[in-house]
Amino acid sequence: MNYYDILGVESNATQEEIRAAYREWMSLIHPDRNRGNPRAEELAKRVNETYQVLSDPQKRAEFDLRRRGYSCQEGRDGYKDVNESNERSPAQYRDPVILKVSLTLEQIDRGCKVRESCPAGHFSIGQQPEAQVPPGARDGDHVVATCPREFHDVIFVIRVLPHPVFERNGPDLFTEVYVRESDVKKGTTVPVATLRYESPFFEKAEITLPQGIQSGQQVRLEGYGLPFPRNRAQRGDLIVKVHVRN
Repeated sequence: MNYYDILGVESNATQEEIRAAYREWMSLIHPDRNRGNPRAEELAKRVNETYQVLSDPQKRAEFDLRRRGYSCQEGRDGYKDVNESNERSPAQYRDPVILKVSLTLEQIDRGCKVRESCPAGHFSIGQQPEAQVPPGARDGDHVVATCPREFHDVIFVIRVLPHPVFERNGPDLFTEVYVRESDVKKGTTVPVATLRYESPFFEKAEITLPQGIQSGQQVRLEGYGLPFPRNRAQRGDLIVKVHVRN
């Protein structure tokens, strides 16, 4: 069963695209709208099962591995992938190892190399596989480090750490600023932190608050979000929520 085909999405679909496809399907086949239709009920169960897998980063990573011809079981050192058969053709790689790696938003913004030690028995002492994480990677994405044939392949599953200043929604970032009521009565310009602030090629951004802006309103700073995974030349926006205080 190919879960991507069931939802009608590509294998590299984002979580937003998977969620949208799931909602579209359920709006058509929900049992409450198709009472007495066993076909709709069966299809709804299948779509729900699909979404449970593809919306969970770990389950999705395991499913993607099964599509490559592996089966997954949980071992003492965490998840590792084991072929159902011990027979391998010379062209096949050895069983891959799944490693979880935590990255900051700054690393996701620029892209980075990841390198981790593997569980004992999978590599020679001191062997640390590495892989390149592309800019704009998402929580639950995975990248493959192809190692020498005598060693195991390694799949890095990405976990994006919470950030103290920004929240993420796809390529867009969200932050907050606090301004005085006396300033917003006449309009004002305020500095706002960006992920690119530490780079020598960018200065701290400024936003212009229109006269009379209300507390809770948002201002959008275009192009100061994260890169789009499929088009790294394009960036999301930085959305700034304004808090007005006395």
